[in-house]
Amino acid sequence: MLSGAGLGWLAAKASAQMPGKDAPAWTAIGGGSLSRPLLMTLAGAGAGLWAAIVHPGPVSEIGALLGAWLMLLAVLDAEYLWLPLPLTAPLVAVGLIVTAAGDPKALVGHAIGAGAGYAALWGLAFLYRRLRRRDGLGGGDAWLAGAAGAWIGWRDLPTVVLIAAGAALAWVAVKAARRKLDAGRPIAFGLYLAIGLWLVWLYRPPAA
Repeated sequence: MLSGAGLGWLAAKASAQMPGKDAPAWTAIGGGSLSRPLLMTLAGAGAGLWAAIVHPGPVSEIGALLGAWLMLLAVLDAEYLWLPLPLTAPLVAVGLIVTAAGDPKALVGHAIGAGAGYAALWGLAFLYRRLRRRDGLGGGDAWLAGAAGAWIGWRDLPTVVLIAAGAALAWVAVKAARRKLDAGRPIAFGLYLAIGLWLVWLYRPPAA
């Protein structure tokens, strides 16, 4: 829990400083300079506690790291529609390293998952661009999907995408029902991918 809180605080500082002051933001997370670190520190502590409850022992520390990492990516995508490669690509590598350390026999399946996740979303983005003549998914979404495959393997990858799509559609439906839907605002799909990856990593069957 303490490590999660510390990682949450680091994620808060990074999310506030990485894009730079001139980066256009779609929304503000936490509003002021004080509330952002507080909210994300508490969220990091919560993620660490959640991981410790589901996976007692050393694995919980990995969960705290993953939770804070995904929180940083989710905030950057929600605010700036930006999933930077220096954060997504290392998440792929760390997922494969964690897999190799915990279960070397699963490494091939997770490597396939990383490639499949990246290729699937890159392909969707390519088709959307060809058909609609504008971007529908960013390159960062493909890298985050690849990271999901690296962490949970190819078998559970569709579940991540299904959760992400369902959460995104539910949020759009809520906004539309409240008549607060902005048709010109893109959906930060990376935010929902992060939620899907976190839930599947926590609760997938141990043998998967």
